[in-house]
Amino acid sequence: MILTHWHRVVLLLTASLCVLLVLRAIHWYPLLPDRFPIHFDAAGSPDGWARKSPVTWGLLPGVALSVVSGMILLARAIPSIAKHSPELINIPNKARFLMLADHQRMEVTRPLATYLRGVSLLMAALLLYIVEGIGRVATGVSATHPSWPMLVFVVGVIGGLPLLVRATNKAMRSHAQ
Repeated sequence: MILTHWHRVVLLLTASLCVLLVLRAIHWYPLLPDRFPIHFDAAGSPDGWARKSPVTWGLLPGVALSVVSGMILLARAIPSIAKHSPELINIPNKARFLMLADHQRMEVTRPLATYLRGVSLLMAALLLYIVEGIGRVATGVSATHPSWPMLVFVVGVIGGLPLLVRATNKAMRSHAQ
């Protein structure tokens, strides 16, 4: 699969955020107290705690890297799935989608792959924000960790859905038989 310039930029930004997330997690670990916050209420005050250990601190970056990598790999696999196992893809007007030729199904799923790459970028940014916030509150640099930036993630994911549906429907119409 050939990546467009946009896809390469998104992948580079996502990878950069993941590297930064790991570096910030490594930075904060020696500074953490024996008990550090792992959850915050709506006002940004800590309301859940964990004992310091490499495992507990490493869970968030580990899960973050796994989820982001999984989404990127899924985005990369979508065209192949569309070609070889199209029944696995949940798409509007699936019966019509299944009747398309292999190359047409691959084109119709391109917006889905693009959307997944965008969500992986937002996810990497969100998880970096969470790690940074936990580190800052745990060490006393900040008293609270505002939750409103998490709305950017939610708005980005949900706001992208109508664009995804529109682009998918447009691609489907262009391949109408």
